[in-house]
Parts: sequence; structure tokens; C-alpha cells
Amino acid sequence: MKTLGERIRIGYKNGMFGRLFNRTDNGKGRTSTLVFAIMNSVLTILSGDIFYAGYLTLYNFDIHEIGFISTIPTITSIIGLLTPSILKKLKNPKLSLIIGRSLRFTLGILGITIAPMLITDKNTLMTVIVIITFVSNILSSLIEPCYTEWQANFLTQDVRADFFLVQGFASSLMAYPISMIVARILDSLSGSPEQLTVMIVCRFVSFALGIIGTLIVTLVPKYSGYRAQTKKIDIKNIIVAPFKYRPYLFTTLVYLIYLFANSIIGPTINTYILNVIEVPYSYPTAINATYFLFFIFFGKMYSRLVKKFGYFKVLAVLSFVQGFTYIAYAFVTKENYIWLMTTVRFSQHVIGVGTGIVSSSLVYENLPVVDRADYLMFRNISVQGVTLLAYALGNAIVAVVDKAGMTMSLFGIERMVYGTAICLALNGIIQVLLGCCMPLLTKLIDKYKIKDQKMLNVESELLGVDETQSSEQTNEQQILENPEKQENAE
Repeated sequence: MKTLGERIRIGYKNGMFGRLFNRTDNGKGRTSTLVFAIMNSVLTILSGDIFYAGYLTLYNFDIHEIGFISTIPTITSIIGLLTPSILKKLKNPKLSLIIGRSLRFTLGILGITIAPMLITDKNTLMTVIVIITFVSNILSSLIEPCYTEWQANFLTQDVRADFFLVQGFASSLMAYPISMIVARILDSLSGSPEQLTVMIVCRFVSFALGIIGTLIVTLVPKYSGYRAQTKKIDIKNIIVAPFKYRPYLFTTLVYLIYLFANSIIGPTINTYILNVIEVPYSYPTAINATYFLFFIFFGKMYSRLVKKFGYFKVLAVLSFVQGFTYIAYAFVTKENYIWLMTTVRFSQHVIGVGTGIVSSSLVYENLPVVDRADYLMFRNISVQGVTLLAYALGNAIVAVVDKAGMTMSLFGIERMVYGTAICLALNGIIQVLLGCCMPLLTKLIDKYKIKDQKMLNVESELLGVDETQSSEQTNEQQILENPEKQENAE
């Protein structure tokens, strides 16, 4: 007769959590990645998004200046061309990764927090923030693809959807309630100097979380090494590699279209919500704080849908439906935001659980084993380039439309037309079109999987890698299963 503790232990091993988070090397890797993701989500909310827009607003930055600052990270992506060279030269890059990411947080969070305390001139402060943001994101462009390449080894196809389901739920559960508390405090201190003090404290807390999380995610997992055909530095291969295995190229294209749509509103949406729609901090934060509940009700459903229909079919349907919610979002005003924005945002929560799982997984979908950093660097540069174009388009639309001061009649009422509202509608239209065009993109991926597989097999054989082995049915699973079989036999 098994004790209650033994039954719980066996149940855990047989369940999803036991398969994801265990004492194997890959299990430790996923556990540390989850811990960092939770910490990173908290620090991102406290030092970024709507709080960052509010922080800069308190130093008299307007919507156009904040939009320009938000564009800077995309300009630095070209420096990431050196990432594969770093991985090819370093046998154990853990120390370099810790130093690089720590410097990134020091500049990007701590530097921007301290700079306004030392500089009073607005133009000088703007210049310093631009420089700090530029340098910190150069570090990010160098370092983050290294982590992605490393984590691809233990975020394989058979565990990926479940992992990102757990990650999304846990991150939302921790981050948004904290942000809700901070938002309520900021609203209660509106117009007082203490509001800025609270934001500064939040940024110091964010910096500490970044450093601690970096140490955990770098020191705990075992570094598995980087598989490359040559140690020679060849920047051209970053451009050529995805065209040798085109399923990854078209997988990246799908994500880029989705990213472009969502990035159009990126530079100005938070400032627009605060200053044009005039919502208090606690309102959008309260909506976001409920996000983890949607993972509880819909997370498992999306995980099953992904496993049954695949990432692309699920994204097609969700993108099509989500597009209409963004079109509706364009009509939110300070008179109707309580009901319309609430309806739109909760609808996007339902959809967002699925799109979050899919978009997080696409970075690893159809990713070859050989020279992964080259493929990932191509993707990273493409992502930053597309984001830059989207930000530039969004900023241009806002600058032109807001300056023109146009009006339109909506339900018999004359209203101002804002550039951000047009960007929201454009986001929705692109997502609807993506949903309609997804079958064509999926056919291209399936077509080239057959055509390009021979080339991939040849490269894999040179390194002694079985490219067709994409799941974790290896010694790790035997380690987990054998004790359970023995215990069940008893």
C-alpha cells in the first residue's frame, strides 16, 4: 500500500509538470528558464510598458519623443551579426553571458533611472537616454540569441507547447497582481512628487530582479555546447543559412507578419491610453492582472489544439479573429473606454493565451540542429528590422495625423482622429489578412520540408547529429519512467 506522499510523487512524475521540471539536465534547464521568465515579466512591467511611458511623461517627454525612444532598440540589431562568432569561439560562455546581460540591465534600467537625477536640461537628458538605450540594446542583440540557441536544446517539440503554457500562466500570475498594486499606489499619488518616487523604487527592484534572474538562468543549466560546421567566422552564412533550409525561412516570415502588425502600435499605445483616453494607471493594469485566469480556463485547451492542428492553423484562426478586436480598439474613447476597452481587452486575453503559446514556440519551430546561431541571428535581425519599419510607420502616422488635427463624425458625434487609433485599425487589418493567407504559407513550408531535408541530413551527419530526432525520447525520459514502472509493479 503506497502512502499519500508516494502517490503524490508518482502523480507528479506522470503529469505534465513532472515531465517538464525534473532533476535531469533538460529539466533543470526548463526550470531555470521558467524562473527567469517570471522575474523578467515582473521587471518588464515595473520598468517598462505603461509605467515607463508614465515615468518619461513625468520628465515632460511627449508622445513623439517617447515613440522615438521606443524605436531605438530595433536599430541596434545589426551588431548581433557577431553572436555566432561568440558562440563558435567560447567553449563555455557562461561568464560572458552573465557579464553581458548584467551590463544590459545596469544601463537599461539603472542608468535611465539615475540619469534624470543628475541632468536637469531636457535636451541633454534626451540625448543621454538615447545613448544609454542604444548601448544597452547593443548588448541585448549580442547576448539574447545566445540564450535562445542554448535553450533550444531543452525546449524540444514534444514539451514546447506545455512549457510556454506554464510559463505564460506563471508569469501572469506573478507580474500582473504586483503591477496592480503599484498602479493603485500611483493613482492615489497622482500629481504629487511621491508618484515619481514610487516609480524610481520600482525600477531599482526591477534591476535587482534582472541580476538575480540572470545568475539563475545562466548558472543552473548545463551548457551543452554549440554545434557548428566550422569555427571560422562567416557573417555571410547568417544571410545564406535560412535559404538552405527554407521551412525555417517561411516560419520566420509568418512570425514577422504577425509581429509587424502588433508593432505598429508599440511606440505610442501606452502614452495614448494615459494621455488621450485618460485612463488611470489602475484600469489597464487591473485588466492585465486577470490574465493568469485565462490561462487556467483556456491554456490546456490551446495546448491540445496546438498538438492536434499545429502552430500555423491555430495562429491562422486566432490572428483572423484578433484582427477584428484591434479594429474595435480603434474606436475606444475616454467616453466609452469603460465598456468598449474592457470588452476588447478581455476578448484579447482569451485569444492571447493561444497566440502567446504559438508566437513563443515559433522561434524553435523547424529550427535545424546545425549552426543554430546563424538561423537565430537571421531571425533576430529580421525581427528587429521589421519592428523598426513598423515603429517608423506607426510614428509617422501619429506625427502626420495628430498634427493635421482631423475630425470625423462617429455615431453623430464629431470626434478627433488620432494616429494611434489608425495604427490600431491597421494592426487589425493586417492580422485578418494573415489569417486568410496562412494556408498558402503553410503549403510552402510543407513543400520545402521535403526539398531541403536532404541538405539538412548531410550537414547533420557531418556532426554526428540525428536531425530527425526532435523529441526527448532519450535517456532522460528513461530516467523518469523506469522508477515509475518499478513503483507501479510493486
